[in-house]
Amino acid sequence: GFVVISLIVHGSRTTVPEVLGLRRGGAEARAQRAELQARFDRRYSAKAAGTVIAQRPEAGSRAGKGSDLRVTLSAGPRPVAVPAVTGQDVASARRALRSRGLLSRVTEVSSPGDPAGIVVRQAPAPPATAAPGATVALSVAAAIGVGFAGRRPSTGFLNGDGVT
Repeated sequence: GFVVISLIVHGSRTTVPEVLGLRRGGAEARAQRAELQARFDRRYSAKAAGTVIAQRPEAGSRAGKGSDLRVTLSAGPRPVAVPAVTGQDVASARRALRSRGLLSRVTEVSSPGDPAGIVVRQAPAPPATAAPGATVALSVAAAIGVGFAGRRPSTGFLNGDGVT
């Protein structure tokens, strides 16, 4: 037979800290206290941007002092393509934006020659992308003589029915 001798020098290993849910600075501080080198990367996630969503090795495991602690930070939700809604009626435009997870802000504008209720401008416009929940500004042709009699044009939001 033979004898296997395992020798671990006292203090050469450390317990990997829990960093999930922390921000970058907190994760870095815990890694340093455990004498580990934090290495960061990012990926899209539903979690808030900058929040730790994964780590390797796992918390509670043992690792050599000075070794890497791989930390994945959320880059926030994946951006969505902003659809082209210029030329559509406001209800159709809002549905198209809502289907992409986007909100809208509607402003009536004077646009002679364009039918009332038609989107004449949008910002941002394609080929832009936006984070889910972002607001797209829609300029909608007002009916002639409506909304401009010495008052500001009316505005509305995607969450409501029609322009308020």
